[in-house]
Amino acid sequence: MRSGHRSATSRNASTHRSTGHWSGSTPCAASRSDADTVLATIETSADAVARYADEARALDGPGEGLAIRDDLVEDLERAGRALAMVRHGAAILASGQRGEPGSEAQTSVKRGYLDLLHARESIDGRAAQAGSAACDDVGHTM
Repeated sequence: MRSGHRSATSRNASTHRSTGHWSGSTPCAASRSDADTVLATIETSADAVARYADEARALDGPGEGLAIRDDLVEDLERAGRALAMVRHGAAILASGQRGEPGSEAQTSVKRGYLDLLHARESIDGRAAQAGSAACDDVGHTM
């Protein structure tokens, strides 16, 4: 692509970044039923994360296992806070408010999403730690 010429997709993305709305045929707003579905899904996910944190708190194990458990609980609580932030932004978007509240909503959703990604990466790391610790414990008992 030559300098100074952008594709339609690139122009649409630029429009979205500057205005918060897509140009062209891509729909900008979801229907109220879509918003309700999204909010219900976020709520279900937040409930599941809270239950996982409760289950993790109940885990017991030798030495390093307790430290991993504590870190896992912290990561799950972080995921819960991230979902709360996404829920806040989604609720604002679902209310149909425009202008400044829309900016707050988008910021909340984006920050919550990034926090969810970081929590997921950290939880994956805890799983690897737990697996490694379990292998070490098995190796010592043989």
